[in-house]
Amino acid sequence: MAIVSAVLALSIWLASVTTWWIGGLFGIAGLAAIWRLLAYRAGRS
Repeated sequence: MAIVSAVLALSIWLASVTTWWIGGLFGIAGLAAIWRLLAYRAGRS
């Protein structure tokens, strides 16, 4: 029974880490896109 709970805890931890990692990547990509847009608009004006 302890093995089942350990596997469950590990899978929950892996899921949270994966979610955090993907969220971080999307956050960085979003910031880069906003930065590019601002730089593009500043360069055009």
